[in-house]
Amino acid sequence: MLMILTAIFVLSLGVSFFLITSPPEFEGLNKIPVWKIATVALSVGFLSGLLANSGGVLFGPLFIRFLKMPTKPALASSLLVAAGLAIPGTIAHWYLGHINWYVVLLLSISSIPFSYLGARVALRLKNVILERIFGIMLVVFGAFDLWYSIVH
Repeated sequence: MLMILTAIFVLSLGVSFFLITSPPEFEGLNKIPVWKIATVALSVGFLSGLLANSGGVLFGPLFIRFLKMPTKPALASSLLVAAGLAIPGTIAHWYLGHINWYVVLLLSISSIPFSYLGARVALRLKNVILERIFGIMLVVFGAFDLWYSIVH
């Protein structure tokens, strides 16, 4: 049931990128209330530990939608936070012997260069286009997770 609820949440975040528009471009840093940051940190941190992921798929859209951060700083900030969250989970799963090093090696060799390429493309895109692409990916991931959680 938790996986179904998470999939619906990701799907709804994706849809929000087609219903709500953000400011056109970066307009400086706004002071974000600590309670909002704490809400995102506690909820995503808990889900990350529970679902054994770094929370990256949730941080980006929540930074944009809930914290009202501009798109590019929100996505860049979410990468750093997700990387930090991945450390304790990775250590725990390494200790437990859950890591498939062969898969890690192959995925790292292939995905790291394409991650760099994607970042270069993202820097050239307007926020509205980047948000639409991000929304499409969230809808696809959320729909797939929902389907997979129901079928399996």
